[in-house]
Amino acid sequence: MSSSTSTAPAAASAEVRTIPIRAIPSSLAIKSTPTIPPSTESYEPLLKAVLRHRLVYNIFLQSGLLTWAAVTISTIWQQDATSLSIAQFILAPFGPLTALASLVVWASMALPVIVLRKLLLNPTRATATSPANSLSNALAKPNSRRAFLVYIVSALVLVLVHTILSYAVESADPKLRLFVKSKKHPHYLNGRLIFLIISQAAIAAVYGIRNVMLDRPAFKWGIAEQKSEQNLNITLLDVLRSLIVSSLLSFLALPITAIVFGVLRFFLPILYKLPFVSLFLRPFTAHFLRGSWTILLPLRHVDLIRRALQLGFVSFFIWDTADTLFDLNVSKQISITGLTADPNQTLISGISSSDPTFKYFAYSELSTLAEDKSATGVAQRTALFVDQKYTPTLWSRFIRESLLLLGNDYQLFLRRGSPAPPPAPAPASTPAVNISSITSNSIPVLRKRIFKSDSEDAIETTLDVLSSDGPISRAVDANVNAVELPEIFRSAEIRVIPQATKQEVQKGAESAKGALEMTRQKINEFSCRVYKHYVPPVATEYLDRWLTWWKKERANKIVEKSLPLRELDIVVIEVISRLTCASLTEDRYGVVQRDIPRILEAFLSFLSAVEEYQVQVNSLYIPPNSDEEGEAGATTLTPKELEERERLRYEVEKGGEVLGAMADGLKEGVARIVRTFGDRLLAFKFPPRTAQKLQGFLDYC
Repeated sequence: MSSSTSTAPAAASAEVRTIPIRAIPSSLAIKSTPTIPPSTESYEPLLKAVLRHRLVYNIFLQSGLLTWAAVTISTIWQQDATSLSIAQFILAPFGPLTALASLVVWASMALPVIVLRKLLLNPTRATATSPANSLSNALAKPNSRRAFLVYIVSALVLVLVHTILSYAVESADPKLRLFVKSKKHPHYLNGRLIFLIISQAAIAAVYGIRNVMLDRPAFKWGIAEQKSEQNLNITLLDVLRSLIVSSLLSFLALPITAIVFGVLRFFLPILYKLPFVSLFLRPFTAHFLRGSWTILLPLRHVDLIRRALQLGFVSFFIWDTADTLFDLNVSKQISITGLTADPNQTLISGISSSDPTFKYFAYSELSTLAEDKSATGVAQRTALFVDQKYTPTLWSRFIRESLLLLGNDYQLFLRRGSPAPPPAPAPASTPAVNISSITSNSIPVLRKRIFKSDSEDAIETTLDVLSSDGPISRAVDANVNAVELPEIFRSAEIRVIPQATKQEVQKGAESAKGALEMTRQKINEFSCRVYKHYVPPVATEYLDRWLTWWKKERANKIVEKSLPLRELDIVVIEVISRLTCASLTEDRYGVVQRDIPRILEAFLSFLSAVEEYQVQVNSLYIPPNSDEEGEAGATTLTPKELEERERLRYEVEKGGEVLGAMADGLKEGVARIVRTFGDRLLAFKFPPRTAQKLQGFLDYC
């Protein structure tokens, strides 16, 4: 009985011990708050997809149609349109030869220019303040030199296509072979073809220089300010402008071609006097030594001039229309709101892009959102203000990126467009000495005499000094080892020579440099004497005025250099101010209001700096006073002084427009916030200078 009762609790306890212990399930879990993805993962892929669609369906397609039209007109012109029937005239654009030529011309002229613009697209404007600086800065860049090479190769391909079409459609011999048609001299180069090649090279150079002066690689902020996705196609007005510009520049390149052709003929006899050069040139160019040497010789061939003008016009027209299509389609506003599930997160991610153009597109869409009064816009702004899903929140990320952008541009404006100075080098830190690591060594007691003996033999001392292992030999060996001379030259007499040789070499280099400088100075003096003696005074005056215009810095360019991204700054100011005003009724938790002091301080500091610079720029031009006017209002200034003053007035006016646009954007942003919040701004604390500036807006609004 007792044994059975004792075993039962033991079994029960064993069963209890084998029951596993389980944790109580809970729905609470620690989840990490997601961060806003970078622009390269959320915003930029969508933007690039839209740009890729525009590139294929707008730029490529429309440039191909314009190229086809230009090649068709050129082909009909070569066939002599008066001799064509109506059916031939209608079917000419659809012929296989015309279609093939159009495809080749588009692939060799329009396509390289479009790809080149895509690779060289620069978000910032050029910082050069004069045409000379613009050209020198462009030629110093490898990409610009490659662009000139692309234009030249493209123009030469058009010469090849034109030559093939001429032999295919023209009834008469166009005389455009590589070699002249001669049995006696079959290897003489054809001067007509060489003239066309030089003409196309001049066309390419003129167009490249025009693009540098227009700052064509820069992003077209003026087109981007037109906040419309419509009118991405080229208009009739753009085509007419390209036709006029192409005609004028084709005529301009013609005298340049004639001058280059004449100069080459002038230097050809000089090349023939060089040894072995004449043996190579004579089978190909001997016929150029005969005949008239006038530069106007090519102008006597009307058909050749017609072909040069035709090729130049087609080249300019295709290049200019391709560039215009690229500017229109790349600079127009892009909307990606309908392409993403979370527009707020995508747009806030877009403003952190490293490319200012992508930032501009994101801020432009945020500006549209800030102006939207519909229920959808209100709901989207409210979601932006109350967001707690991301770390940092959407508004915190937005205001930080925006104020940081304005702060960087404000510092650049204070430096007047100059780059930031390099940071001061950190002082060299001396390593700390570990006292415990210092070991003390015992110094042995000296076993030698420490006092000099007066009885030292002088003869012995002299022999020791002059011996092979004496102090002089050891000192000379130490110096020679540093020079690393061969063993055979290691003697005390020769080891002194390297220092003297180095000085002689320096003197020789200085004398050679001085002789070169003297030669250059003599050449300049001789050129100046020839210039003053043979060039007429009228030509000298016009040349001096042109050089002054070419090298003189423009006041408006200096102002533009200090505000390279002013359009982006203005749209950032607009977005910040509009969203801040909307937060008064749509921000239920007051997230935005705590940033109002920072916003107003940034705006007013920038505005004060702009207004100070406006005063400096306006002081550059002083209107003529009564002392400079004679009787009946006639001025006493010379025509040159009047021209200089008028040019300065124009530059100051243009610079004032740049500063005025920035100042108006800042003023409107501050006034918008002041009108919305009014006396509620008294609850904030501002620095004295900001408060004084803000008080004027409070009194005015």
